[in-house]
Amino acid sequence: MKKLEINKIDNYEYELKDIYNRIYHFNIEFYNLEKKVKVGDYIYMNEKLLQEEYCMLNFDVLDSKFGREIKINEDEDIIVLQIDNEKIYLKRIYG
Repeated sequence: MKKLEINKIDNYEYELKDIYNRIYHFNIEFYNLEKKVKVGDYIYMNEKLLQEEYCMLNFDVLDSKFGREIKINEDEDIIVLQIDNEKIYLKRIYG
């Protein structure tokens, strides 16, 4: 998983930066989060999701009835959101 810092947030538009200062832009929506995502938080994401064709992403809690059933920890649809040193595991949902 690649560690990305949340650099800017404008509604659902997120600018993410990796350790090499490469910038990524995504439209991201999070569902069922108890904490608010803010600039300076981190997202750990599979590099396959960083491809240009995945510019719109939706994530929900792992036990959500939406999205694919996750069977392995290394699944490319899992991300880890780090807010205030707490890690929150989410899965990609489609729709």
